[in-house]
Amino acid sequence: MSFRANTHEDVITMLYAAERHTGTFGGDDLVTAAETAMRLALDNDWHLLAADSSGERIVGTATTLDDCPLVDTSRRQDGLDVLVVAGMLAGPYGVAQAAARARSMGAKRVHCFYVGGWSGVIPGCDTVHRLVEASQWDQGAQLHAEESAQAVH
Repeated sequence: MSFRANTHEDVITMLYAAERHTGTFGGDDLVTAAETAMRLALDNDWHLLAADSSGERIVGTATTLDDCPLVDTSRRQDGLDVLVVAGMLAGPYGVAQAAARARSMGAKRVHCFYVGGWSGVIPGCDTVHRLVEASQWDQGAQLHAEESAQAVH
């Protein structure tokens, strides 16, 4: 896999924003993300799998809201549709690796849901679902759901 940002400053800005958001992610933003992940999982019979620490918080919160199906990472995932869940992304690597692991364990289809940041292709994901902020997180932006589909790479 090869990914490129436009400039080194873009990479540094994305890394900083993702790290800063991960450290402060909670409250209403967490509940909004968890409700969205939960709804995607329940409506589509997808099993939730966290890709990062924010994804773990989102998945954990989603399970308190409803009986969401989860991936048991100690077992094969033969025939399952998996929703990889993540927070702010500076790049696609972590989600792409989680998608590849799910596929190697037998997942039939792998989807991705993440909070924001990266806006490029995420290899290995059949569909990508992203919460998009109207402005910067620091300004208390309201989140809006946005969905985009992409081909499997």
